Amino acid sequence: MEETLSHTYRCLCGGGMRTDEFTAGRLAHCSRCDDFVIVPRRRGDLAKKPGFSLRPSRLTLDLARPVQWRDVHAVRADKRNYDFEISAPATEKQTKKYVKQSSYPSGLKKLNHLLYRAARVEDGFCVGVVYVTFSIRYYCADLGFMIHRDHQGNGYGTEAVSAICDFLLCDLGVEKVTSMCDSKNRACRSLLERVGFTQEGLLKRFYHHPQRGWIDSPYYALFRENRFRAKPAQ
Repeated sequence: MEETLSHTYRCLCGGGMRTDEFTAGRLAHCSRCDDFVIVPRRRGDLAKKPGFSLRPSRLTLDLARPVQWRDVHAVRADKRNYDFEISAPATEKQTKKYVKQSSYPSGLKKLNHLLYRAARVEDGFCVGVVYVTFSIRYYCADLGFMIHRDHQGNGYGTEAVSAICDFLLCDLGVEKVTSMCDSKNRACRSLLERVGFTQEGLLKRFYHHPQRGWIDSPYYALFRENRFRAKPAQ
């Protein structure tokens, strides 16, 4: 085991760390200071603090904070946003608990989860949310999103998903981002394909919708080496 831990670096807490070569250039959790860092690619270099705030052209994408639960709830509570969802609109109690559990860094430490709030640049109005869950820490991630019905069709979903995928694949060194949806949700499928996702398979009768019965779900994936705007991990 010791032979595989050949990559050494300095954490921001000042501690000397040792890991494997595959972790170089990726997100990692420091067991000494209990913080998250980007492992440098060169041995002996100082780690970097990841910056999770993103600024694409028309949106600000920030990790949702507990005080912003109302913005998240406005999206999660509107039944018009659930035409293709198996879950039901959230209650205030559910949203408050969810945002609190998902807040950074505790949500990432305990649940491998990040919750993004997507807001318009001009007025800060929240138009949607994006969910990121690391299925393999921190090499693979599953992505979900919900844009409020009143703001769909304006390209906000494509902009948000594209920016977050760039961040995951290029800045955090994630190898693969996956996403699933209702097979009949053409808008969602088109969005994923515009961003660069390709369908890897179809899960038949993946879940049961209360009104529509059994739902098939296509399984989409986006790999770091295939990202159309890929850049080397830091």
